[in-house]
Amino acid sequence: MDQTLNIKERLILAALELFAEQGIHGVSMRNINVLAGTKNSGAAHYHFGNKLGLLEALLAYLNTEIGMLREARFEALKSLDRTELKPRQVLESFYAPYVELYQQRSFGPKAIKFYARLAVEGDPKIQELINQYHSRTFQTLDEYMAWALPDVNRTWMRRQLLFSWISAIHGLADLEYMHNTFFGDLSTDSMDELMDQFLDFISAGMLGLQQESTNKGKDSGSAIA
Repeated sequence: MDQTLNIKERLILAALELFAEQGIHGVSMRNINVLAGTKNSGAAHYHFGNKLGLLEALLAYLNTEIGMLREARFEALKSLDRTELKPRQVLESFYAPYVELYQQRSFGPKAIKFYARLAVEGDPKIQELINQYHSRTFQTLDEYMAWALPDVNRTWMRRQLLFSWISAIHGLADLEYMHNTFFGDLSTDSMDELMDQFLDFISAGMLGLQQESTNKGKDSGSAIA
């Protein structure tokens, strides 16, 4: 742990590392204090109150980091004519920052593993926090996708977006195991290649969803104006 960081950031990053590896419920505040190298055994409680408070601070910290990576991409989408917006453009603007976080931040791989843990977190209080810190970004994604695919049933689209997020996060979290898969070594040194393949995969799913929705003539939950 970098001891030049202030105590609160050290505690947040220590929590990130431990939550990513052991899960939220498998980590004690004492474990976090030890990894952060605090002199006061009660430092985590002092600064955050309890584990839920520390988790909230961690979610806010990561939101800020990934928000900085995503802001310019989302702003660029705003400048486009709605009728010209393509699903792949929207999906790239949303998902590329996760890859950048993974590559450009020292804690990036741990952050992605932490997100993968959150994807299967069932505790209602924790889920409420997750929804609180993710809802705004997902609402923006939903809005842009509605512009790109105006004829697709919104409930169907949102399920597809949720499936794609889970797929992306778990895929990134497991990249270190790509050399040893059911199919042998699928690793590559090019993150751009993997990103392109993933975007092709989920974009095709969205376009398939559009076709399915059209074929079945479902018109409920139509896109926003």
